[in-house]
Amino acid sequence: FRLSEDLSKVISDAGGSNRGCSEAYLYSPAIAAGVDFAARVHAAMPGWNTYSFTYGFIRCRIPHTFQNFVEHIFDPNGYDVLAFDVSSHWVSPPVPQVPFTVTSKMLQVPGFYTRFRIAYILFAPVRIVQDMERPISTVPPVVYIPRLHISAYVLAAPSFLFAFRYYAPSPSWRGSPVNAPCAPDFLTSLKNPASCDDLGDDLPQITRVDDSRDLQDLISRIGSPLM
Repeated sequence: FRLSEDLSKVISDAGGSNRGCSEAYLYSPAIAAGVDFAARVHAAMPGWNTYSFTYGFIRCRIPHTFQNFVEHIFDPNGYDVLAFDVSSHWVSPPVPQVPFTVTSKMLQVPGFYTRFRIAYILFAPVRIVQDMERPISTVPPVVYIPRLHISAYVLAAPSFLFAFRYYAPSPSWRGSPVNAPCAPDFLTSLKNPASCDDLGDDLPQITRVDDSRDLQDLISRIGSPLM
C-alpha cells in the first residue's frame, strides 16, 4: 500500500507532506500498525488487509540505483531510484535487537540475485532470527536457497509493518510509489493496494507461508512449482 494523505502529513520523512500521498514509501501493515494508524486518524480498527506475519519471503526486482562511489552526477532519468531499502518494524517494547533493514546495495552483491535481477528477503519469527544472529553483526543473517542458487537475508517478522523506502525515485520509473493508488485516509488506502497493474514487475511481492515448520522448511519451498 502507498501511505495515505493523512498519514503522509504526520510522518516526518514520508516525502509527501503538503503534496498528497507519500512519494517515498510503500508498506505492508501488521495488526499493530492497524491499531496505531487508526488511532492517529481517530478511526475504528481496520478489519481488512492487515497481517500477522510469521514465516514467508519478499520477492523484488532490484531497481537500477545510483552508484555514488563510481558515478559523480545523478541524473534522475538515468536511474530507477537513488537508493531502495526494505525494513521490518516492531511495536516496542520489547525491541528484538537484531538488524532490521536490507538495502539495495546489500541486494546487489553478486550471489544475492538471479540473472533477472530478482532478490529474495526471507522473514521468520523473532526468536529464530535472534538465534541465528552473530555477535556484533550489523546485517541480518544470511541463508542459501538451493532451488534458486542464490543467498538471501533473513529479517525478523514484523509486528508493526514492512516498509519499502524509495529515495528520489525517477519520474519515469514505473516502480515509483507515485504510480500506486493515493487514498485520502488510511482506511481507504487499505481497500486499494498497489498492484502489478500500477507498478509492473517492480512491485515487491510478499508471500506468507504460515504453515512452515521452521526456516529450513520455508527455504525448501522457495522456487518450488507449488509456490
